[in-house]
Amino acid sequence: MLEGRGYVVREATHGLEALSAALLDPIDVVVANVMLPAVSAAGLARLLHREPATVGIPVIAIAPSQTVGPLTAVLTRGADDVLQSPVWPDVLGARVAAALTRTAREQQRANRARFTAACEGAAARHFSAEERHLRCARLFEAFASTHTPMLLVDSRGGILDVNAPAEALLGTTRTAIDDVPIDRLLSPAGDTDAWTSALRSDDESRIQARYAGTDGGPRELSAKVAEPCLDLVRLVSIALI
Repeated sequence: MLEGRGYVVREATHGLEALSAALLDPIDVVVANVMLPAVSAAGLARLLHREPATVGIPVIAIAPSQTVGPLTAVLTRGADDVLQSPVWPDVLGARVAAALTRTAREQQRANRARFTAACEGAAARHFSAEERHLRCARLFEAFASTHTPMLLVDSRGGILDVNAPAEALLGTTRTAIDDVPIDRLLSPAGDTDAWTSALRSDDESRIQARYAGTDGGPRELSAKVAEPCLDLVRLVSIALI
């Protein structure tokens, strides 16, 4: 029903299996029958929403059409949406697409809030509130909208955030490298103090670095430290050599 619309579908025979699958391998949305064995759709939603790794996964429940009771119950108990069976493929496809859109918007808002908090915290002593807000907005747009792999780094070298292209290039996640010193993640090829000098400079700097990739083999990278938009926060763009 959903495969024909370009989705990759994984099946689970009961709620605990679905929960385990979601915890082991990230999924984007759950479609579950309210009568799912072991754990119901509503119970599965509550369990998923309690786990940090799965809290943002929307759950669409499928309820029998005989009564409205299951519809209201499953919504009040944790599901994000509910459909009555039999389900029309076009309707299910539209609900899944809408759930994914809502999730993407919520993630973008969360990313922006996290990014802004990091920027404002670092720049609080140096700019007025209005100027901080403007600079943070510009910095976020440059960071989030580009296809260039980028890291947001504080003046001490601690990684504040990475954008999606950087996650893909490095084969990691921002959670895994949050606050990791950049010189530990990307070892400078020459001067061991290269990162310290670059992050303290008022000019654009370039560094040749080495990254131990997920396959165990080192990767040679070129890193460009942009001119400071905020005194204590710098954008670093990276590329494979």
